[in-house]
Amino acid sequence: MSEEPDMYSEESDVCLEEVGVYSSPQTVLIVDDDLGFVFWLGRALDESGCAAFPARSIPDAGALLRELKVSLDLLIVNPTLPGTAGFIEGLRRSGAQFKVIAVTEDVEQPWDSPLGAIATRPKPRGRDDISKWEWLHLILSVLTREAGFAGD
Repeated sequence: MSEEPDMYSEESDVCLEEVGVYSSPQTVLIVDDDLGFVFWLGRALDESGCAAFPARSIPDAGALLRELKVSLDLLIVNPTLPGTAGFIEGLRRSGAQFKVIAVTEDVEQPWDSPLGAIATRPKPRGRDDISKWEWLHLILSVLTREAGFAGD
């Protein structure tokens, strides 16, 4: 008999499953060329009960989705990566219903995008517990919002 995975970690007190975000794991695709950030956030999401998948480029993200054949709930993406707008547009044209969080390099970075992002967040300067909690809190708030996208 298999044991249920522990949705808590010693580093985080945020448990997305316990607060009722979902009954089955939400699928989150994280796309950024900073692999340290991608794996740091992916691990935090995995520990919180999400199914997190890392990709370092838009072509890698597309290949990953085709290979895994999973439905996407949330896309966390750096909008400056080549092909981002076309990737999102193609997913939406195919009928995919997902939300977007845009990752910026810096708080001061100007960013205006037609990507339909619900939120924009800079990468953390450090990868500490406070930064992790802030990211998980943002993700929780985006996942629990009613269906719809920015501009709806």
